[in-house]
Amino acid sequence: MSVNWSPRRPKGSARQNQNHTLIMGVGLFVLLLLLQPTIERWHERFFMPEHPIAADLRLFHQRDRVGIEYTVKVDWPVRAFWVGQIRDAADNVILTRRALKMWSYSPGLPKAKEWRWRAWWEDFSTNPTVLAPKEPFRICVRYDGVGRRGGTDFDTPYRCSELFDPTEAVQ
Repeated sequence: MSVNWSPRRPKGSARQNQNHTLIMGVGLFVLLLLLQPTIERWHERFFMPEHPIAADLRLFHQRDRVGIEYTVKVDWPVRAFWVGQIRDAADNVILTRRALKMWSYSPGLPKAKEWRWRAWWEDFSTNPTVLAPKEPFRICVRYDGVGRRGGTDFDTPYRCSELFDPTEAVQ
C-alpha cells in the first residue's frame, strides 16, 4: 500500500474543480473585506511617518492688510485639528487658538494658498475677530490628529513664519 504525500487534491471532474476554486476565492475575498479595517489600522500604526503633516507659513502685505501664504505638506492621509499661535519678536505667545473641527488632509493638496488675516482665524471660535499686532510678530501652526483609520495619534511641533514687521512700507 502506498501513501500519497502530494499536497495536491485528487483530481475530480471539471465541475468539482471549478466549484472548489469558486468557493475558495469567494471565501478569501470575504475574509479580506472583513479584515480590511484591521489591516489598514496596522499599516498606519507601523508605517505612518512620525509627523505626517507640516505647514510652511509666510506673512506678507496685502494692500493695507496682512496676508498669509499657507503651504501644507502631507505625507499620509490624516484628520487633524490645527492650533495657531501669534508670537512676538521675543517668541512670547500672544494668542493661541484651536480649530473647532477636525479637517481632512491628503497628499497632493494644492501647493500654496493665500489667506486674508481674518479668514485665517475665522474657524477658531466665536470670539471677536483677531487683529494683527502692530509690532513685529510671527504666526505658528501645529497639528493634533489621527490617521484616516484611527490607527495612530500624532502631535506635530510648531512650524512658524519668519518675523514680520507690519510697519514696513508696502512695496
